[in-house]
This record gives sequence, structure tokens and C-alpha cells, in this order.
Amino acid sequence: MMKILARRARPTAGLGAGRDSEEPDDNLKEEEWRWALSMVYSRSFELQTENGHRLRAMLPFADLFNHVSESPSEYARAALQWEQDGEEEPPSPWKLEDEIVSVIAPYSLAAGAEVLLPYGIETNAELVVMHGFVLECNTAQYIPLFSDLAQLVDWAGQRRGTTTAEPT
Repeated sequence: MMKILARRARPTAGLGAGRDSEEPDDNLKEEEWRWALSMVYSRSFELQTENGHRLRAMLPFADLFNHVSESPSEYARAALQWEQDGEEEPPSPWKLEDEIVSVIAPYSLAAGAEVLLPYGIETNAELVVMHGFVLECNTAQYIPLFSDLAQLVDWAGQRRGTTTAEPT
């Protein structure tokens, strides 16, 4: 487990013309907003607080953890365990307690091995947009065939020569 001291920061401190002051600047240029948003999207992550709330955070060095690909089927298998544990979402590897951020690897690993954290089930298109990289072998790469179960049933019915009847 690694621990990092966390402190709250003002969201716009250091941006725009007011860089030398602690006050937020309402006159940011579009380029500065784009830069700030790209940093949040590519460098932030979700933290779970002591009371179970989740919040978005940016911490120095925390963005150096590399991504481990996770396929939709691996995620679904793990979801069965989360549901048994009473969780609706996967447990975050990040915990915030008394201004200390801890990261706990979601799997066992050997001493000295690199800790890789799953960023989520993200295709290469999602990875490049959100994080700025792609994986040569991405087990989360998939193509959705149907938007929902009803669309699958309708498609199967058309193939068999039957259709689903709408309630009257």
C-alpha cells in the first residue's frame, strides 16, 4: 500500500491572469480552459472517502500508475463478487482517510512488481480520448452489436421469420 498526503486546493488557483493570487480568475482564455480540462480528463481519478462518497481528484505522482486492461467478461465476473459484498460499483483502489490517500492494488503481486490499476473497461478509442494513449493488446476492445436486449430479440425474431408483438 502506498500513502500520499492530500490537501484540498482551489480548482482554478494558478490559472489565468490572476496566477500570482489565490483568487480564481473569471477571465480565462479558451486555450487555458482547454488545457485545464485536458489535465482533469487525463490525470484525475476517483477517490472513495471514509463515508463511501466518491470524488474526483488530481494528486502529484498518482497519475504515474499505468493502466491494466480489463475485458468486459473479466469485469462481469468481478461484478458478481462486488454484488455479494453489497457494492453497486467496483471498489476503488484509492481511499481517502484523514487527508491521507492510499492506493491498494486490486490483485496480488510479487514484491518489486509494477502496480497496474484498471482505469475501467475502455476501448482504445476511449483510452486515447480520455488518457492520451492506446494499448497494443487491449482486452477491453469490443464492438457493441445491440443497444439492448430488446434489439437483440427483435433481430433474432426477424432472422427466424417472427417478430415481437407490441402490447395493444
